[in-house]
Amino acid sequence: MRGYTYHRVFPTDYEDQPVHWFLYDAAALSAKARSQEVPLYIVDTVHNDLRAHNYLYHAYEHFAAFQPHENEAHMELSLADPGHGDEVAALYHVGTAPRPSPRTLYVQRSRNCDDPKGIRIPILHALYEPLQYPLLFPEGTRGWGPDMRAEGWTQRKYYKARLLTEPHFQEFSCLGCEYVCDMFSRMEDERLDFIRKGKSVEAAHFADLAREHGLDIDEDGDDDEDNQFILPASFTGSPKYYSDKTADSLALSRQYGKPDLLITATCNPTWPELLEQLQPGQSATEVPHITNRVFRACFTHIYGSQ
Repeated sequence: MRGYTYHRVFPTDYEDQPVHWFLYDAAALSAKARSQEVPLYIVDTVHNDLRAHNYLYHAYEHFAAFQPHENEAHMELSLADPGHGDEVAALYHVGTAPRPSPRTLYVQRSRNCDDPKGIRIPILHALYEPLQYPLLFPEGTRGWGPDMRAEGWTQRKYYKARLLTEPHFQEFSCLGCEYVCDMFSRMEDERLDFIRKGKSVEAAHFADLAREHGLDIDEDGDDDEDNQFILPASFTGSPKYYSDKTADSLALSRQYGKPDLLITATCNPTWPELLEQLQPGQSATEVPHITNRVFRACFTHIYGSQ
């Protein structure tokens, strides 16, 4: 169990970074659009919409004009305290960036700063979604963050509500599929983080017990080894998970005998109930949240809630 899913916020002077095209180099933006065979009028429309509505766009734009001769400059994006809505404050710093907190994120101006490879965005940060998917969050509103748990919004509930109530997730079907995969990875990362923290607390507890009994504790262990945990059976896909499933299958076979009937329920992408929910030119695989919803409704209608 090692590694994290994350994205980087690269310095704003990287030539291949989209924010550089939108803010500094219109010629590079047009050239990139032509190389990707994207009509220029679409690029201009997106550019104008972001300029008109996206708060993060304006934060980057103002940062570009903030003391332009200072290379050691950082922009601090700070979330408002819980209960104050989706407000995001942008503060500009000259010199070395302070140590970020769980509610802040820093953007570098130049590759000459402390970390030329870019600053990692924690995957559970509430600005992860609007920075990665500006077309899905056109106004730069914050996404899911750990503080939303107090209001009863788990990641699963939050993504379900967005996918089923906001039409642009269906209109941008390919981008929506990427969003679904990315957010599933986010959920997995939260589960892994929960297990990781639990193992750390458990290790600290046993270390305290060992000290009480006068046993020697190795304080200089390897961090990589300390972070390699055996995933429990409750984590879907882990070796213990499959081991438990195998044991359950053998126990059922021993109790009731060998199975003599296999029933497979599949989804038909040409169901009328599904086709009427699709937009012209779309297929069922491009909107998995709708396909899953229709399949669940048909399954429940035929087989009942069980």
